[in-house]
Amino acid sequence: MSAGVAIKSLIILVTLLAAVSGVYAQALPAGMGVDSSFRAQYVFGNQLVRSVDSPVPPTDALKIEYSPRIPVLAGTVEVSPGQLFSGRVAGALSILESDTSSNRTVAADAEPVDWRVRPEFWSWEAAGLLHLSSGGGYRFSFTAGYRRDRWLFRGPAPGESSRLRDNFTSSIPFIGLQTCMAFPWWRSRFEVLGSPFMSMRSSHSLRIAGTSVDQQVEADKGGLVEFRMEGSVGMTAACWVGLFASYSYQELYGESVGGSTPPLPPAATQALKFYTRENRSVVGLTVNVVF
Repeated sequence: MSAGVAIKSLIILVTLLAAVSGVYAQALPAGMGVDSSFRAQYVFGNQLVRSVDSPVPPTDALKIEYSPRIPVLAGTVEVSPGQLFSGRVAGALSILESDTSSNRTVAADAEPVDWRVRPEFWSWEAAGLLHLSSGGGYRFSFTAGYRRDRWLFRGPAPGESSRLRDNFTSSIPFIGLQTCMAFPWWRSRFEVLGSPFMSMRSSHSLRIAGTSVDQQVEADKGGLVEFRMEGSVGMTAACWVGLFASYSYQELYGESVGGSTPPLPPAATQALKFYTRENRSVVGLTVNVVF
């Protein structure tokens, strides 16, 4: 089994656990709480990668832009062994992927070219929460954790011998604050996360009409900020149904060494500085099982 298949299998398992963990909650030690959620989400946003210091025209030796729209299944399990600490794991996996367009400029092209590609997305997260204050239906917490996001875009270009593949992998250690409100028939949760430590590695491969362009970008100067909110109403004492939304923005700078066939002018094949940006919005329905 490949690493990618293993990771996807893990994400699916976490998603299933999020939906059914309440069945086993009674077997946990007294005083331990479980809050599990299953979400059907729609993810949309914009991604950009571009060189910023190419010494030869065109200014953008490489520029890639995506605006993906994709449905995602996600699950979260939060376990509270006591009043002071909680831990959570989460996973997300795209489903029903459909083709989207990519606007791309490479040094061998006189004009930007639109390509049809199919996106895939997966993500996993592990975090701990330190509850600074709680009581009266309110809880305020400090959170810290790690998340790994991956976008994969691949597809044919015009012509049987053409190929395109873009892979974005973000490593995100984060810190943040969370506040929760829980009352007899409604609950809400707000969270803000930030990461001045994150990095993104991306690879870009293009084969068309005898031209080969490859770039490996490593960007680690910049960061991410993210907002999450969730509100739900109680259907039963243990089951809640509601809405979830989040927005994240990341901006990074880094360097890359690229290659092409036929060769580009020598100055164009030197290390280039790159700029990457991602805006991502998520909206969805959530079902929570609480014990």
